[in-house]
Formats: sequence, structure tokens, C-alpha cells
Amino acid sequence: MTISMRFGLPGGRGDLDGASSTSTVELARVAETLGYDSLWFTDGHLSSVGSQTMKARSSPIPLSAAVAASTSRIRIGFTALHLTLHDPIRLAADLATLDRLSGGRVTLGAGWPIAPYTRAYQGAAPVRVDLPDALDTIVGYWRGR
Repeated sequence: MTISMRFGLPGGRGDLDGASSTSTVELARVAETLGYDSLWFTDGHLSSVGSQTMKARSSPIPLSAAVAASTSRIRIGFTALHLTLHDPIRLAADLATLDRLSGGRVTLGAGWPIAPYTRAYQGAAPVRVDLPDALDTIVGYWRGR
């Protein structure tokens, strides 16, 4: 039995300052050349956990699509897409499209944001999303149900 270790890098949040999104694509190209297995993205537009301060950051799915278009082998991973911040059908469709365009290189990690994130995005009365139901909806969409 052969055991191999895999290595990945954070894909960055892609600050919308004109340079960081480009830097993320270049990071992906270099990482792939160096033999890294994956680049990982996450939701997170708040400056720090618990902060109410928003900062203009690239959306992880379109940013990862740019990475997928600029690479051929490295996997595109999502450490945690916060399901309370996404419509499950739209998220399933976006990820299915990205997976198809990347040649099957997408890995999904689903998360549940802490209360300050949800409040900052959705206000005092956030939309209630049930994690098992959201995951069932996403997987059902992928299976054609």
C-alpha cells in the first residue's frame, strides 16, 4: 500500500484592490508548477471574526473559476461556503458549472457561519437555513432530483 501526502494552499480572499485577484491566479499557476495538489477558498468578507466591518473582497466562486481557467491540474477547494449566505439551488448550479468547466477538480466544504457573520450579511433577522435540508437540496440538484 502506497501512502502519499497531499499539499494545498489557501487561495486567498482576493481583496478588490486591483492586484490581489490577479495575485491569486498567479499563485495558482506557481503552486501547480511546484506540484501542489489544491488551492482552497472560503467565504469571508469580514475583516475579522466577529467584526461588523465589511471589506470589498472577491467572491470565492468566480475567483476560483479564474484559477480553474488558468490551471490544468490543481484542485479547487472550498474550505467552507457558508450555507446561510447562499441559495442552495444557485450554489449547486454554480459549483456544478465550475466543476464541469474545471474538468472535475472541485471539492466542496460547507460551513455554518458564526452569528456575527450572519448578522452582518443578513441583518438582525437572518434567513433560517437548515444545514441538512440545504445539503440535501444541493446533492439532490447534482443527482437530477
